[in-house]
Amino acid sequence: MDKKQREILEFAVEKEKGANRFYADWADRAEDEEVRRLFRELAGDERKHADRLENATPDTLLEQPPAPPDFKISELLPEAKALETMSLADALTLAIRREERAIELYERLRRHSSPQGEALFAALADDERRHKHHLELRYARLARHGRP
Repeated sequence: MDKKQREILEFAVEKEKGANRFYADWADRAEDEEVRRLFRELAGDERKHADRLENATPDTLLEQPPAPPDFKISELLPEAKALETMSLADALTLAIRREERAIELYERLRRHSSPQGEALFAALADDERRHKHHLELRYARLARHGRP
Protein backbone atom coordinates (compact mmCIF):
# COMPACT_ATOMS: atom_id res chain seq x y z
CA MET A 1 0.00 0.00 0.00
CA ASP A 2 1.44 3.33 -0.98
CA LYS A 3 1.42 6.45 1.18
CA LYS A 4 -1.58 8.03 -0.58
CA GLN A 5 -3.69 4.88 -0.19
CA ARG A 6 -2.78 4.69 3.50
CA GLU A 7 -3.82 8.33 3.93
CA ILE A 8 -7.14 7.64 2.22
CA LEU A 9 -7.84 4.70 4.52
CA GLU A 10 -6.82 6.72 7.59
CA PHE A 11 -9.21 9.47 6.50
CA ALA A 12 -12.03 6.92 6.10
CA VAL A 13 -11.29 5.45 9.53
CA GLU A 14 -11.56 8.91 11.10
CA LYS A 15 -14.91 9.49 9.33
CA GLU A 16 -16.23 6.19 10.76
CA LYS A 17 -14.96 7.06 14.24
CA GLY A 18 -16.69 10.44 14.00
CA ALA A 19 -19.93 8.71 13.05
CA ASN A 20 -19.50 6.34 15.99
CA ARG A 21 -19.13 9.31 18.36
CA PHE A 22 -22.18 11.03 16.86
CA TYR A 23 -24.42 7.99 17.30
CA ALA A 24 -23.07 7.15 20.76
CA ASP A 25 -23.71 10.73 21.89
CA TRP A 26 -27.28 10.69 20.57
CA ALA A 27 -27.90 7.25 22.08
CA ASP A 28 -27.38 8.94 25.44
CA ARG A 29 -29.39 12.06 24.60
CA ALA A 30 -32.48 10.71 22.81
CA GLU A 31 -35.60 10.35 24.91
CA ASP A 32 -37.29 7.54 22.95
CA GLU A 33 -35.96 4.08 23.87
CA GLU A 34 -36.26 2.76 20.29
CA VAL A 35 -34.20 5.70 19.04
CA ARG A 36 -31.64 5.10 21.78
CA ARG A 37 -31.44 1.43 20.80
CA LEU A 38 -31.07 2.30 17.09
CA PHE A 39 -28.29 4.80 17.79
CA ARG A 40 -26.45 2.32 20.03
CA GLU A 41 -26.64 -0.20 17.21
CA LEU A 42 -25.45 2.33 14.63
CA ALA A 43 -22.59 3.41 16.91
CA GLY A 44 -21.53 -0.24 17.12
CA ASP A 45 -21.81 -0.61 13.35
CA GLU A 46 -19.63 2.45 12.79
CA ARG A 47 -17.06 1.13 15.28
CA LYS A 48 -16.97 -2.17 13.34
CA HIS A 49 -16.60 -0.26 10.06
CA ALA A 50 -13.67 1.70 11.51
CA ASP A 51 -12.05 -1.52 12.77
CA ARG A 52 -12.52 -3.17 9.37
CA LEU A 53 -11.00 -0.19 7.57
CA GLU A 54 -8.06 -0.05 9.98
CA ASN A 55 -7.26 -3.64 9.00
CA ALA A 56 -8.14 -3.26 5.32
CA THR A 57 -5.89 -3.07 2.34
CA PRO A 58 -6.90 -1.39 -0.91
CA ASP A 59 -7.21 -4.86 -2.44
CA THR A 60 -9.66 -6.12 0.20
CA LEU A 61 -11.83 -3.04 -0.30
CA LEU A 62 -11.75 -3.37 -4.07
CA GLU A 63 -12.84 -7.03 -3.79
CA GLN A 64 -16.16 -6.07 -2.16
CA PRO A 65 -19.34 -6.94 -4.05
CA PRO A 66 -21.00 -4.11 -5.95
CA ALA A 67 -23.27 -1.80 -4.02
CA PRO A 68 -26.96 -2.71 -4.00
CA PRO A 69 -29.41 -0.69 -6.05
CA ASP A 70 -30.39 2.70 -4.69
CA PHE A 71 -34.08 2.69 -3.77
CA LYS A 72 -34.00 6.49 -3.72
CA ILE A 73 -36.23 6.44 -0.65
CA SER A 74 -34.18 9.29 0.72
CA GLU A 75 -35.40 11.53 -2.08
CA LEU A 76 -38.89 11.26 -0.60
CA LEU A 77 -37.86 11.94 2.98
CA PRO A 78 -38.04 15.34 4.65
CA GLU A 79 -34.97 16.73 6.34
CA ALA A 80 -34.56 15.54 9.92
CA LYS A 81 -32.71 17.24 12.73
CA ALA A 82 -31.07 15.58 15.68
CA LEU A 83 -33.35 16.35 18.60
CA GLU A 84 -33.78 14.68 21.95
CA THR A 85 -37.47 14.16 21.08
CA MET A 86 -36.95 12.69 17.57
CA SER A 87 -39.04 9.72 16.49
CA LEU A 88 -37.63 6.47 15.17
CA ALA A 89 -38.55 7.56 11.62
CA ASP A 90 -36.67 10.83 12.16
CA ALA A 91 -33.66 8.94 13.53
CA LEU A 92 -33.58 6.63 10.52
CA THR A 93 -33.97 9.61 8.18
CA LEU A 94 -31.08 11.35 9.92
CA ALA A 95 -28.89 8.24 9.57
CA ILE A 96 -29.82 7.83 5.89
CA ARG A 97 -28.91 11.48 5.23
CA ARG A 98 -25.55 11.02 6.98
CA GLU A 99 -24.78 8.04 4.73
CA GLU A 100 -25.77 10.10 1.69
CA ARG A 101 -23.35 12.85 2.67
CA ALA A 102 -20.57 10.27 3.10
CA ILE A 103 -21.30 8.89 -0.38
CA GLU A 104 -21.22 12.39 -1.85
CA LEU A 105 -17.93 13.16 -0.10
CA TYR A 106 -16.21 10.01 -1.36
CA GLU A 107 -17.58 10.60 -4.87
CA ARG A 108 -16.22 14.17 -4.91
CA LEU A 109 -12.84 12.93 -3.67
CA ARG A 110 -12.89 10.14 -6.27
CA ARG A 111 -13.38 12.65 -9.10
CA HIS A 112 -10.34 14.65 -7.97
CA SER A 113 -8.02 11.78 -7.22
CA SER A 114 -5.25 9.80 -8.87
CA PRO A 115 -6.21 6.51 -10.57
CA GLN A 116 -5.24 4.55 -7.43
CA GLY A 117 -7.13 6.89 -5.16
CA GLU A 118 -10.08 6.91 -7.54
CA ALA A 119 -10.65 3.16 -7.19
CA LEU A 120 -10.28 3.32 -3.41
CA PHE A 121 -12.71 6.24 -3.03
CA ALA A 122 -15.19 4.44 -5.32
CA ALA A 123 -14.97 1.36 -3.06
CA LEU A 124 -15.50 3.53 0.04
CA ALA A 125 -18.53 5.20 -1.59
CA ASP A 126 -19.96 1.75 -2.37
CA ASP A 127 -19.42 0.73 1.25
CA GLU A 128 -21.49 3.75 2.34
CA ARG A 129 -24.13 2.85 -0.26
CA ARG A 130 -24.46 -0.57 1.40
CA HIS A 131 -24.98 1.16 4.78
CA LYS A 132 -27.59 3.50 3.25
CA HIS A 133 -29.36 0.58 1.58
CA HIS A 134 -29.64 -1.24 4.90
CA LEU A 135 -31.07 1.85 6.61
CA GLU A 136 -33.55 2.45 3.79
CA LEU A 137 -34.80 -1.13 4.12
CA ARG A 138 -35.36 -0.52 7.82
CA TYR A 139 -37.17 2.73 7.09
CA ALA A 140 -39.41 0.99 4.55
CA ARG A 141 -40.26 -1.78 7.06
CA LEU A 142 -41.05 0.86 9.67
CA ALA A 143 -43.32 2.72 7.24
CA ARG A 144 -45.07 -0.46 6.19
CA HIS A 145 -45.25 -2.45 9.43
CA GLY A 146 -44.69 0.11 12.15
CA ARG A 147 -41.37 -1.44 13.19
CA PRO A 148 -37.92 -1.63 11.61
